[in-house]
Amino acid sequence: MQAVCLYFFYGENSMKKLRCFAVIIVLLSALILTACNWSGDGYTGNSNFFEYRLQGTWKTNDINNPIYIYLTIENSKITIVDDSWPGYFNPDVATHPFKDLTKNFPNKGYSEKIDDLHGIIYIEDFGVIHEFPYEYNSSTDQSFNKIEIIRFTFPRPEDEKNRRETLIKYTAE
Repeated sequence: MQAVCLYFFYGENSMKKLRCFAVIIVLLSALILTACNWSGDGYTGNSNFFEYRLQGTWKTNDINNPIYIYLTIENSKITIVDDSWPGYFNPDVATHPFKDLTKNFPNKGYSEKIDDLHGIIYIEDFGVIHEFPYEYNSSTDQSFNKIEIIRFTFPRPEDEKNRRETLIKYTAE
């Protein structure tokens, strides 16, 4: 076996074989590098997962708002909890957040990132897929705490009578 290897590398056409071997290695490396996602920001396409930065628990930013929503986003599931004040806001109006979706139940879903600030969340509720455009923003406050927010517009951004809902990422202190 050792003699075969020595003949392969040091035989008559050793330079041709080494060049061929080097070309094969370069081509395989290029194939591997182009197939990998090196962006570092997690999921960026449609492969039935929520983008990494969206994963976690989100809650309504204004605690005095009569509509209070919690979103828990996992890898491929989203749970919506509507903790709105009863009697203050009709949950059947078009501007109520996530009004047609099952609450308190983990629905399947995924997200698509449009750019650094915008994207679409898709939620499957009993076979029907609903889409919700969102705006994402993050900043750091004076105490070096990261603040992340998602803004939705209900029922849709292009509707004349719409309502914006801002959710902030909840992190346990």
